[in-house]
Amino acid sequence: MKEYDVRKLIMRSKELSSSEKLVLLAIVLKVDWSTYEGKVSSREISDMISIGERSIKRTLAKLIKAGVISRESKRIGQYQNESAVTILHLDKIGGSGQKDTSVNLTPPPRVNLTPPPR
Repeated sequence: MKEYDVRKLIMRSKELSSSEKLVLLAIVLKVDWSTYEGKVSSREISDMISIGERSIKRTLAKLIKAGVISRESKRIGQYQNESAVTILHLDKIGGSGQKDTSVNLTPPPRVNLTPPPR
């Protein structure tokens, strides 16, 4: 799936809140497209979208609970963790099995623009 399609899938989801969509769109910018995973910290997301880090952490927790993402980090010091490896689970994003109906493939009806005879 291409990046454009992933973004469209996220934006069209009816199950995700606006904050969840915004956080997912920020995560999409940081992941590797061959594996849909990458190192992303809540601070990085906070800086990218100008929302408080605490709000980002709450939103990430909701996304983890919904199964949309999974995250794993390891401690590198007594008070510090490494940026979490975040994996995007596209199959869990609402609407992923729905057909894209945004493009109307039928041509518009023809309209006769010639004036009627007098």
